[in-house]
Amino acid sequence: VENKKYEIAIWLGAILGMRVGEIQALVWSNVKLDTNWILIRSNYCRKEGVFKSYPKGKKWMDLKIPPELSNKLIDLKRKSKGVFVAGRNNGTLPLNYYSYSPQLKRYCEQANVPIINTHGLRHSAARLYIEHGASREDLQRLFEHSALQVTEKYIHDRDYRKGRIAKIASNLRVFPENVP
Repeated sequence: VENKKYEIAIWLGAILGMRVGEIQALVWSNVKLDTNWILIRSNYCRKEGVFKSYPKGKKWMDLKIPPELSNKLIDLKRKSKGVFVAGRNNGTLPLNYYSYSPQLKRYCEQANVPIINTHGLRHSAARLYIEHGASREDLQRLFEHSALQVTEKYIHDRDYRKGRIAKIASNLRVFPENVP
């Protein structure tokens, strides 16, 4: 999606696991590029057609921005003329879900990858974090899920812990060889 219209929206969903309503409501004042944090303080409720001053779970969240995403946001901020990070009309209007969603599917087709919807990007983020060592509990905190059972729906590789445990076990030393 490099240099494509919805590039930053896709990055926010796939890298940070942000919900589409959180992406629609994300404003530059909640992106702290000096410390690399995104503050999730609002949400666009498509069903009601209104912005709400809290995310879906009604708990504010702070998300650490990985370096690659930080660089993209810095570049985008320089070009932006409006308040919305992933907005239309150079950030002066919020992201339009009804244009974004079908375009995401077209991007998938063009890239010859499985077609996913906007919520599917959260599953991609979960997979990415798991591959980098996150636990189920880490994902629960990242996604602000009230119960671990909700988080389980995002973990498609049910044996991921076995692989991690096996790797840890092979390197585990109760009595390191170099200790006298």
